[in-house]
Amino acid sequence: MVADWTPRLAPSISAAAFHGLIRTAHAVRALRRSETPQRRRELANGLAYWAARYAELPTVGAVPHSAADLIVRLAKCAYPRQDDSADADFFAVSQRLGQVPIALPELGDVDPATALDELVHVAAAGFLEMLIQERHRIWMLHTVTGPAAVALLLPHVDVSGARRLVAYAHQAVEAFFAAFGAPFEARAHVREEPAEWPELVAEAVASGSVHTIKLVEALQRHDRRANPLLRSVAMQWLAWR
Repeated sequence: MVADWTPRLAPSISAAAFHGLIRTAHAVRALRRSETPQRRRELANGLAYWAARYAELPTVGAVPHSAADLIVRLAKCAYPRQDDSADADFFAVSQRLGQVPIALPELGDVDPATALDELVHVAAAGFLEMLIQERHRIWMLHTVTGPAAVALLLPHVDVSGARRLVAYAHQAVEAFFAAFGAPFEARAHVREEPAEWPELVAEAVASGSVHTIKLVEALQRHDRRANPLLRSVAMQWLAWR
């Protein structure tokens, strides 16, 4: 089911602010640990929600995959957009996302998992600066948790499906910055000595916030090099929440 349907639903990764994807991916993760009727039902519900809210973003051409080029595009945010910082209504998100066509990346020989990990780090760098600017923090959070959810699906799809999921995740992240972002200087607010993960995880769990727990889990899962950027994002979010 996952191998068949998630690549088919990939063009709609951004729909409902990534929520169909995220719900599906975490159900898959739970089923890997233990299969129960409740978890199978949650997977079915996640896929159904993703399909029910299906909406493709407008696409224009293709660009070579490059994390360095992507962070430059996100930082410039050189797209026509509304210069507002108040959180948009949930049901207005898809409409805002569809205002600007976004190119799909061509991964070439790049490993999909590697490209996705790069995407999480690029999105985190942009999201940190959006937190500092207090700009659409709830919606921009999903530029991190969305791609991180895709990573949970990659072991369950073939290479073609993985490339498809990663390409549309790239497009979705760029679309979110086009719709809700603002110009920024990447890594301008990375902390020199951020708190360690045990402290950050404990604070996230204590918060009881679904968004907080998902964000900190995603950041920790992608922090394979003790990267102060990812812990800085967690600290900045926790300071706000």
